[in-house]
Amino acid sequence: MQRTYTHIKAIEDQMIELRQSGKTRQEIAEELGFTEQQIKP
Repeated sequence: MQRTYTHIKAIEDQMIELRQSGKTRQEIAEELGFTEQQIKP
């Protein structure tokens, strides 16, 4: 399910933690309910 608007600061720490644990952008997007395009740097 695609996530509706969420301010990036609300999940920034979680995204960083997932990235540091070795997750790909696609895996992070799926886990957080975003499309891959929404989390590209």
